[in-house]
Amino acid sequence: MLLLGIDLGGRTTNKTAVSLLDSENRSVEVYSSEDVGRVTAKNDANFINFVNNLNADIIGIDAPLSLPDFTKPDYLYRKADKVAGALSPMTIGEITARAIFLSHNLNAPTFEVYPKSLLKLHNLPSTGYKNDPSKLITIVEAIKQIYSIQINDFPLTGDNVDSILCSVVLLHYIEGNYEMYGEENGFILPG
Repeated sequence: MLLLGIDLGGRTTNKTAVSLLDSENRSVEVYSSEDVGRVTAKNDANFINFVNNLNADIIGIDAPLSLPDFTKPDYLYRKADKVAGALSPMTIGEITARAIFLSHNLNAPTFEVYPKSLLKLHNLPSTGYKNDPSKLITIVEAIKQIYSIQINDFPLTGDNVDSILCSVVLLHYIEGNYEMYGEENGFILPG
């Protein structure tokens, strides 16, 4: 099964990284944010074509794919935001809108994932890691060992590592070791 993790930039001009995990041979191909930007010309239509051409079976996006229930007293947060310690979709409105748009135009079932949830699950550095090469190396090496996966060479950036983590959260999903919040485009937390 091909599991595609996307660390989505808030705008088409932001960096978006993509990782494709083949669950059968436990290998990850990282498409760095620089490569994705060059291939898609930072255009959503081109990005949709790029992702659809990867023929993923399941897609996980690190961005909100739903909105809170505005009829409840705590109308800014979804239950999943509270459980995961994630930001409210209302706080990061532009990326939320982009993620929802993309999810409706991709060819595979698309879920919301949160890379930090995987780091917290394994007691790996989950704060300040995106700009700390030593933490990024620790995370990548631990993920390779814990999940027995191989990862192609890639530029060591926080965006690229987050895309790998997104694909590994989907591994929890297909193996039935997860919690789901919401229904359509549910928020998957690894268990």
